[in-house]
Amino acid sequence: MLKRIILFFYVILLQTALLKGMMSGMERLQEPQMSACLKKIFCLTSREMMPVCLSDGRTYATRSIVECLNRCLPPEQNVHIEYFGYCVHDILMTYAMEAILGSS
Repeated sequence: MLKRIILFFYVILLQTALLKGMMSGMERLQEPQMSACLKKIFCLTSREMMPVCLSDGRTYATRSIVECLNRCLPPEQNVHIEYFGYCVHDILMTYAMEAILGSS
């Protein structure tokens, strides 16, 4: 429990200081099988940009994608919101890429 609390404050600190990250969840949504399922179930999501970190460790643009993902995933792979904001990995990857490629 203490580890989760520390991680939570670490993420809040990172997001407050950095305020950006990548949306690694987009890769999952574009996988052929997932994409086909999302089209089949006619998944509606909001256009708001309020990043959420899901239990699969990926950042998605909005929390409304959770229900859509769970309709397309087997029950044992269902996801839930870990916290609002970018996943730590996605924040770190964004800054690593900027360090390697240079900031634009």
